[in-house]
Amino acid sequence: MMREKSANQTRLRSISALVVMLSTLISRILGYVKSAVIAHYFGAGGVADVLNGVFLIPNNLRKLMAEGALTTAFIPALSKHVVREDHRAARKITQEVLTLQYVVLLPFILISILSAPQMASFLFNFPEASQMELASKLYAWFIPYLLFVSVAAIITAVLNTHGRFLMGALSPLFFSFAVIMAVVGFSGSLGVYSMALGILVGGLGQVMILYPLFRRLDYRLSPSLFLRSEEFNTIMKRYLPALLSSSIFVINQLVASRLASGLADGSMSALTNSIVFFNLPLGIFSATVNTVFYPQLAKAAHAQNHQELAETMKRGLYLLLIFLAPSALLMGVLAHEIISVALMRGMFGQEAVMLTAQVLIGYLVGIFFIAAYNFAQRYFYAKGRFFLPLMSAIFASGLDIILSLWLIRTPLGVSGLAYANSIAFFFGFLLLFIIIVKEQGLSVYKDSLGLMFKVAISLGVGYGIYLLTERLLAPDWWRAPLPFLQKLSYLFLQGGLPALAILGMYILFKMDMIKDIFRLRKKRGSK
Repeated sequence: MMREKSANQTRLRSISALVVMLSTLISRILGYVKSAVIAHYFGAGGVADVLNGVFLIPNNLRKLMAEGALTTAFIPALSKHVVREDHRAARKITQEVLTLQYVVLLPFILISILSAPQMASFLFNFPEASQMELASKLYAWFIPYLLFVSVAAIITAVLNTHGRFLMGALSPLFFSFAVIMAVVGFSGSLGVYSMALGILVGGLGQVMILYPLFRRLDYRLSPSLFLRSEEFNTIMKRYLPALLSSSIFVINQLVASRLASGLADGSMSALTNSIVFFNLPLGIFSATVNTVFYPQLAKAAHAQNHQELAETMKRGLYLLLIFLAPSALLMGVLAHEIISVALMRGMFGQEAVMLTAQVLIGYLVGIFFIAAYNFAQRYFYAKGRFFLPLMSAIFASGLDIILSLWLIRTPLGVSGLAYANSIAFFFGFLLLFIIIVKEQGLSVYKDSLGLMFKVAISLGVGYGIYLLTERLLAPDWWRAPLPFLQKLSYLFLQGGLPALAILGMYILFKMDMIKDIFRLRKKRGSK
């Protein structure tokens, strides 16, 4: 009976993960369209460097007050009440966490707007005075987005803990759609400020889309008058080390942005555009595993179910390997083609494609380790242990900065920032993984080596198909001024056939999740 229950829970997690993956895929595709629109209207250097660089600031800061540090500390406390079906306590702690956001973010945003020139001078190192002036003006318009995205993240965390994953995964669609429509519709009259309009409307829209389901579960956005409950204090004790860990990585990314802003023209845009492409597989698979499995880790840790904790951890890492390994391979060999199809038009030329591809490949080298590191942190957070993730964050971030300062002075240039990031996360994950293996006694050699062998064989078959398609097409077709649909068809041929071959091998090997999907179909068919 217990085995059947465990198997059902495993299948349910797999199907939930699939739903989130598909929803996130749609959202990321629209994010691609958004990047293409921005590149078409504003190019890849000068103004575009400023635009992309400034938006990184609120986008990175949300990791402190949104889906990063705060939700990491919040979800275990909320999960405990959801498991106990103590709805009153769940509502109370949610209201207190939202109040914390209001108390911190509203004054911060006001101060940021009033001191925008000073903030821009501190954060950026653009060579032209006109770029620095534009950065300060855009910063004042972009920073209010931080409040909207932070509130949306708490709402999403609540919905996910209740098993409602779909709306949280789809809500970023509205944000991308708002930015696209604002740039297309108002760039002629507002210029770069059309993106500010889209960001603010899109951020507010995310909250409005999520709110009805949030309210249906009997939660509210109104602030709490008191923040003195024992449980809120516990969350704060967990939040502070998580905040320090996230702050280290945010500072690390701000350092990377500042370093990129001082390099050759187009470096900042290459960095930010490559991150957009890199975040497609990372956002789909890493964010999905964290979204679906972290509440399960928290519940298992609260129940002191060590077997469930180990199994959930192992399954999450396996899913990351199964999906991120082929993503890294195919995006790496097709980096120029993907970027060309998505962005090479208008003011975005071949040189911008090549520079962006170099940076993207640097990030793809470490994509599994970046995702695995983030998931490994959740294991310790679920158990209420925040010191080890903090120490590993200091180690990884310090290594990243040291390597970045060295590698940008080599022929790698801006792509050195990506390679430094990949190397640092590899060692950060290795540190946490060794500790987890010792604690949980995971059968690493038996299970993992078998899985890695299957993945390697599947990737080999997929790469062989890629080489065959490459011979069928003209060399460097991405450089040619071909019609968009022709380029898109070439990309689908060169990337789609290897992807189908890898999927076929996964089905043949009866990989996780693929196997669960087929079981679900058989179960429905029998009904």
